[in-house]
Amino acid sequence: GVGCSPDSMVILSFTNRDAQRLKERALDYLFPMSEDNDNFATQLWRNQTSQQLWSGTMHAFSLAILQKYGSCPNPESSASSSKSFGPPLRVLPAREMRNRVSASLKRLLGEQ
Repeated sequence: GVGCSPDSMVILSFTNRDAQRLKERALDYLFPMSEDNDNFATQLWRNQTSQQLWSGTMHAFSLAILQKYGSCPNPESSASSSKSFGPPLRVLPAREMRNRVSASLKRLLGEQ
């Protein structure tokens, strides 16, 4: 059969709890415990695989990809500048997001 490395697999779900459950089910499938196998060796391989296998929400995965590979142009820097990209991507707290959206709308509507 064709195999793949655990560090090249991703388990995605809508909630962290469900992602963790899916990860446990995948590990149970890959490393079934039985009387015929060496439980210590199986548990050792399972633990090692668990550390390499990423699981989480679609939102966390998307944010991780954007933080690693995405960037936003910084309009305040010149094109020749080595710092042509803005600050790193981050998730804003709800209050800060509301304040920024409100301020942007006021500027767009000319209500300064």
